[in-house]
Amino acid sequence: MNSLLYPYYNELEAFVQTLPFYNRDLQITELVTPYAWKSPVNNIFEASLDFDESLKNVDGVIIADSPRNKFLEKDLIKKISNALQQRKNVFCYTKLQPEDKSAFINMAKENSVSFEYVVSDGKNEAPDRIFELQDCIVIGIAGLLQEIDSFSSLLQLVYRYRQLGYRVTAVSDNPNAALCGFVPFPYSLLDGNFAFGNAIHHLNSFYNQLQFLYQPDIIITQIPGGLMKYSNNCLEDFGVKAFMLSQAISIDYFILNSPVDYLNAHAFQKMSDVFAHRFNAPINAVGIVNKRVNTAVSKEMSKIQFDTLRTESVEQYVRMLKKEEQSELLFFNTMDSNAFENLVQNSIRKLI
Repeated sequence: MNSLLYPYYNELEAFVQTLPFYNRDLQITELVTPYAWKSPVNNIFEASLDFDESLKNVDGVIIADSPRNKFLEKDLIKKISNALQQRKNVFCYTKLQPEDKSAFINMAKENSVSFEYVVSDGKNEAPDRIFELQDCIVIGIAGLLQEIDSFSSLLQLVYRYRQLGYRVTAVSDNPNAALCGFVPFPYSLLDGNFAFGNAIHHLNSFYNQLQFLYQPDIIITQIPGGLMKYSNNCLEDFGVKAFMLSQAISIDYFILNSPVDYLNAHAFQKMSDVFAHRFNAPINAVGIVNKRVNTAVSKEMSKIQFDTLRTESVEQYVRMLKKEEQSELLFFNTMDSNAFENLVQNSIRKLI
């Protein structure tokens, strides 16, 4: 089915690139981005600003999730209504109000099209309280700071491992991952309904059940939240969720995604030693995303803010890291799809 993706933004480039491998029933042929989000930085794909015009060329609409969708609530309702009235199938991966969801289901029936609301309710039944380490290989991917993208890296890795013939189960905290058949991260096991120790046991059982159900060679999981706070003024994340998960699973290969110009190679190596004690997982590879912390704006807003950079800036920083003192860490540009080939081969040499 030819489909329109909305809202499209830079962090979905890897999603659009790899979706044909994960889902052969949907073909994204139109990309539409909100005007305020339009950015000339690193756009691999051409995106339109005209939703109504692009809608004429497709059979379905994919409403993607984004951290900024809370600012598009009225716009998304208008876009979904328009698509259903134009007899287009709609696949919604972002959270809606219950009354809007019900209205769209009825509207779809009236127009003889489908409205699929693919959003997890966040409720996970507590598994049996049994603690066992996983037998298969577990690869963890995390952002150093809150809202640093690791979903794109997950997509690239799963794609390449499966191309090599490995059975891979992926766990993601990104709602768009449902379109790829990934397992949603069980946030409800961390929502405070369980004692700290019990939550770790339940997480352990959750991953062991995935291993029993899918019999994978490799489990690749995103690690939720950031691994550290940015400053006392921006209390984004203390790495609590990451710590709980690290006690529940045995991470065999750890990939850390970081913004540009945040640390030097020596500091990353020191951080690896710290993480080996804190998360039971030393860093194996560092992926550099095309973001830089905007210090002034972050301080003013008391919330970490990033500037989007061109690929050249990322490459320059990666080259600098590689030239510094000898390090066992593999540094790579997360925007370079070829870099993931080296990353996969590096992990295979270390693990298999």
